[in-house]
Amino acid sequence: MGTQIYYIADPPLEENTPAEAVLLGMVPSDQPNQKPLRIEALYTDCDGRIYLMDTGSHVSNSDGNRLLRFTKNYLEGDLEYEVITDLENASVGDIDDMSPGLIDGEISDGTGFAMDSSFLWQLDYGDGTGTELAKTDGTWGIHALGGPLFNDLMPRVYILSSGNANTGAELMEVYINDYKNSAPLIEGPDLNLQVGTNGWSGLAGPLTECESTLPQ
Repeated sequence: MGTQIYYIADPPLEENTPAEAVLLGMVPSDQPNQKPLRIEALYTDCDGRIYLMDTGSHVSNSDGNRLLRFTKNYLEGDLEYEVITDLENASVGDIDDMSPGLIDGEISDGTGFAMDSSFLWQLDYGDGTGTELAKTDGTWGIHALGGPLFNDLMPRVYILSSGNANTGAELMEVYINDYKNSAPLIEGPDLNLQVGTNGWSGLAGPLTECESTLPQ
């Protein structure tokens, strides 16, 4: 099926306000006569470069998972990329979303968090190795926020659940000391009503000032 990449220059902040999205194009395959790539996650490093997680042969296993990085002017529709590493080396079942990590309380882009269904992982995005940290009540979305964004200067990690038969999507905090998650902080749309709709399985947010440790 492939993956379409959209750009929203001015995301609306008010509820029920339509977003104006510009289609940049479809991520091409880097192999001759192959279908366009299927992308499961986007990621931004400390230098503002954009990465993609190639899901490989199937959305439910790690076969062919790769970390890619745009190399051209993607905002003008040039979606050319380079391969940074093979994420299947992490031995994780399948990466659904990627996040910056935390090293000594500071945001890190080279060592980050990832979600595989409800499992929380720590990944080295430079060499593709990983360690399972915990099973959570989240589903596919994760993002770490740096301490300067909060009054107490303590960083946070949040995960997203797609909900169940009784609830809509739920946002939870993951406690950094033991990787257990909080009760739902807020409930959002009933995503179960949108089964088959693309683009609702990730969690993104801003980065605080940090130095990139990923390959230049």
